Amino acid sequence: MIKVGIIGAGYMSDHHLKVLKSIKSVEVTSICSRTFDTAVKMSKKWNIEKVFKDHIEMLDSGEIETVFICPSVSAMFDIAKDVLERGIPCLIEKPVGLSTAESKILSDLASKNNAKTAVGCNRRFISTIQAAKKAAKDLGGLRHLSVVAHEPISEISETGQYSKHVMSRWIFANGIHCIDLIRYFAGEIEEVSSLSKNQNYAAVMKAGNTTVSYASRADAKGRWSITLDCNQGRITLCPLEKTVIEFDNKSQVVNLADIDEEFKPGLWAQNNSFLNFLSSESNIASEFGLSDIHDNFQTMKVIKEIVA
Repeated sequence: MIKVGIIGAGYMSDHHLKVLKSIKSVEVTSICSRTFDTAVKMSKKWNIEKVFKDHIEMLDSGEIETVFICPSVSAMFDIAKDVLERGIPCLIEKPVGLSTAESKILSDLASKNNAKTAVGCNRRFISTIQAAKKAAKDLGGLRHLSVVAHEPISEISETGQYSKHVMSRWIFANGIHCIDLIRYFAGEIEEVSSLSKNQNYAAVMKAGNTTVSYASRADAKGRWSITLDCNQGRITLCPLEKTVIEFDNKSQVVNLADIDEEFKPGLWAQNNSFLNFLSSESNIASEFGLSDIHDNFQTMKVIKEIVA
């Protein structure tokens, strides 16, 4: 049994707990949150024995072997730093930080203390996304990738859920999902040419023989969409939970797998991959399809070039 602690008692913690409680090899031993009463409420919902007043108390308790870090965006970096300073393996919800500098600090700490990590890029584990990647290979390889991921910044800000600083770095806080998918589909980005201004982002990139276009406007709406133009056909995802494969004047639709209907899409596969990574002798997260803290740092560097 792997003893798991949960840091945070909000939306994502609830989804992670639903997955973890379905896995027989896991024992969720404890939970903590900056709001103690919220942690108590979550512990009762998911039958978690111990509730700690803060994450330091949990980390030093000896009750956990790994932690899932799911606090507020503004608290993520400091808590992840405390975890990695202790060399505790962890799954960190995105974003690991709001700058490449913060991400680099965490990457260096993980290396120094030989800590296994994964970052919550669950969308790469969604069944429709994985079907699209396989189809691109079957259709002779990816030639051009187009990603449109608008973020209505003003509307999100008006909810009051996030600080002004977080909203000013929203592409790091949330847009990172689609930048991760760019690297997931196209590979390592070699060149970035950006025409971005005032959180209206437009960029063209190159990854090997694949070209990439990325657009995200703060004053536009619409579901995120991805188009993969391949040597022998086209693949479209809009929404990302539905894949349409076009080839030889035919069309094939791939919908979410049952597991992605039961749990938050991609989360069950991601969390199981992380647990398998922990149980293995390997230190290479990518062997399990995961983006670890080091890989995520590369994604953050791409974002920095888009923003520049």
